[in-house]
Amino acid sequence: MQFNNPLRSSLLLLLLIGLTVFAYYFMARMRRRRATLFGNIKTLERVHGFKRFSPSPLILVIKVGIVCLLFLTATESIELRKQQLSSDRDYVLLIDSSSSMSKTDFNPNRLTAAKTISREWLRALPNSTRVGFIAFTSTVTSSLPLSHDKLTIQDEIEEISIDYAESGTNLDFALNTALDQLERSDLNRTVLLFTDGADDVEKLTIARANSLGVQIDIFGIGSRESENRVIDEEFRDFYQTLELNFTKLEELSNSTDGKAYKISSIDELRSSFQQATLETIHVKLNTTYYIVLLIALLSISELVIYSRFGAL
Repeated sequence: MQFNNPLRSSLLLLLLIGLTVFAYYFMARMRRRRATLFGNIKTLERVHGFKRFSPSPLILVIKVGIVCLLFLTATESIELRKQQLSSDRDYVLLIDSSSSMSKTDFNPNRLTAAKTISREWLRALPNSTRVGFIAFTSTVTSSLPLSHDKLTIQDEIEEISIDYAESGTNLDFALNTALDQLERSDLNRTVLLFTDGADDVEKLTIARANSLGVQIDIFGIGSRESENRVIDEEFRDFYQTLELNFTKLEELSNSTDGKAYKISSIDELRSSFQQATLETIHVKLNTTYYIVLLIALLSISELVIYSRFGAL
């Protein structure tokens, strides 16, 4: 429920409930008094039972319920809020597949965790939402344009692997590739970036993102000490052991009205990803028909209770 003026509406509803309770007990008292003054009490008790002139808590609850339902209908105060994945937005998934993403502080490693969460999210998306995909190291290694074809994107994500001969994380180039995809979109636009590095991003790239209205949400993976991975001797020089520079990632996301999430487990990654892509929407229900029907049923119940037990 939602009131335009919560305080005033709540006080008015409480006043109406109070008047209902007062009127009910006042009516019961007046009827009992009339029966006492003008009736043959012994006969009334024998034929009807004197409880007919006593208040009934059940009937009082029904009357209060009817008043509340009438108030909610009159003030149009019933509104449903629900969370759902955004359907009015185009996304580009940007996944870092550099050698450092093989670190095993996530089980089995960082890249697999990013792939798992991405594919879970794609399966839950509305069919109407378009998604693009980019995997990158020092260059873009795999790319798919904006599309409704979630299955193809899932398959492409599953094929991502780490090439230890490719070192570096060229985030600026990858972001510009993502912006190229989103430039043709006329919806709200978001880049969802998975990375454990913090390569410098040019001011021109940030300005371009802002001019296009692109929000960059970043998931900084590996914010705790990782285990050392055994790398073949010939590739050891390429393996990056850079610590996550979360401050730099946060500055980048904030500059585009996005948000950065510091991730240290796959559960944190899953919940933060949902938080970034879920939206709360307000749905105004056309409930007048159902409320009037419920009021009618409550009124009939009141009559049945009165005819059966005779209480007010």
